[in-house]
Amino acid sequence: MPNTTIAIWLYHNTPHMFPTPWAQYHCYGVPVAGGFRGSQGITAFISPSLNLPISPLFLPSQYCLGLQVGPYQLVCVYFPPCLPDESVISFLSSLPLTPATILCGDFNARLGPHTGDYVHNTHGHAFFE
Repeated sequence: MPNTTIAIWLYHNTPHMFPTPWAQYHCYGVPVAGGFRGSQGITAFISPSLNLPISPLFLPSQYCLGLQVGPYQLVCVYFPPCLPDESVISFLSSLPLTPATILCGDFNARLGPHTGDYVHNTHGHAFFE
């Protein structure tokens, strides 16, 4: 794989496009009642200086945004705390992981002693496995 720096910034709860020269890829969340904003959405901003081809990937979850960035498969997630563990485990188990897969986002996973945390949860167990 080429030695490439990938400059990507993630933001969730994105209601619209931001005025920036960075490329924007969105997985729109759900609207919040009575508000002009969304919830549970994901946005990836990609630097215009990144000279790699970028294309969306289909992922079978409304909580994920997938991008093929050159040779890398970027999977950005937001798993709400209320999402059933079975859904988290099912999605993570279905990912075709390769050495070029990058997982990022908010998993709402507490990994306990694996990260020096005193708390762990089942999302954390699913992510660690």
